[in-house]
Amino acid sequence: MIKQKIVKYLMLITIAVLTFNLQFAQDKFSESQKIMIPEHSNYSYFGSSVAVSENYLVAGASRADGDLGAAYIFELKEGKWKQVVKLVADERVPDSKFGCSVAISGDRVVVGANAANTTGCAYVFEKAGDKWTQKALLKADNGKANDKFGGNVSISGDYIIISAHDTDLKGISNAGVAYIFEKEENDWQQKVKLETENINKNSNFGWAVSISGNWAAVGGARVSAAGKEFAGAVSLYERENGKWVLRKTLISENPVEEGQFGHSVSISDDKLIVGAWYETVDGKTNAGAAYIYEKENSDWILKARLTAADTKTFGEAVKISGDYALIGSDDNDRKYIGNAYLFKKENGKWMQLQKIYDSKGNKHDYTAKSVALKENFAILGAVGADNGKVKNCGAVYIFKK
Repeated sequence: MIKQKIVKYLMLITIAVLTFNLQFAQDKFSESQKIMIPEHSNYSYFGSSVAVSENYLVAGASRADGDLGAAYIFELKEGKWKQVVKLVADERVPDSKFGCSVAISGDRVVVGANAANTTGCAYVFEKAGDKWTQKALLKADNGKANDKFGGNVSISGDYIIISAHDTDLKGISNAGVAYIFEKEENDWQQKVKLETENINKNSNFGWAVSISGNWAAVGGARVSAAGKEFAGAVSLYERENGKWVLRKTLISENPVEEGQFGHSVSISDDKLIVGAWYETVDGKTNAGAAYIYEKENSDWILKARLTAADTKTFGEAVKISGDYALIGSDDNDRKYIGNAYLFKKENGKWMQLQKIYDSKGNKHDYTAKSVALKENFAILGAVGADNGKVKNCGAVYIFKK
């Protein structure tokens, strides 16, 4: 009898292990494609930014074409991402950093150029038929030199949020702001200029922005909080009766000086992830952490603090989609090869599934300095990747489930 119970117990353990391994195999992402642009020269920085929506991927190259900058759209065809168009401004501006940020929603793409004409701007492209054309050039009302307007962009339907994180306010340098634009008929109109009351020199409010439906998140990576200089904060706004209203300001559960909570943000439906890439973890400075919040009724509740023991700058880039979260780290204890970590929500808990990286990566590739996430695809930008003798031309890595 005892022997039968032992055999039955061992069989149950075996089944449980096999079930776990099968689930892990189904969730595992493997490198399926490396994208490089053959025409790129030294320091094109392809992969400066990446974004994905439905069957389209967009990637920026902020120093391509002799510092004019460009962005590239790829379409998913037969399991592979194939280039369909190269986006450039109708009137190209040298040293504009066109492509430093990108966002996509359906058939609309936004490209940031945070140094164009010294103030910065953003471009809106739309797809009609098989062609992508520039439809709008967005600028800030009363923008000034070195505001860095366009440093970060996000789009959701008829709404675009754009950062200007080096804007001076009330005599305070680099306090930072963010702007929300709305499409009305055929024009994009600036609707609101978002500021934070808790500003300080170099607070960089707007360093990171994200918008989804009626909610917008603005990261102030160097806002002082909880008595800690540059600990960082994130402001959450909700659109109500046509106005964007501040609902909550988040700070880290473990605030430290220079932790920079809000260095990266991503909001999707009722989930939000915030990167604090310089936060101290278990006594390790600059280890970094990421925080996941979920909306319950009208409040945002902290659900998890995610970390990785084998890297630094965890939270350099973040993306959340459904029950998956992708977190980039480009340091690796000063080697700067870069990698990302994939987490999944299982039974109410966020668990690390795997570490994603280029198995042939080199020092200073900066892989995962930008990340994007879509259902079966994890996408990493590697701005420092070389192509033979062409240095820092950049690459984009596609990992597929």
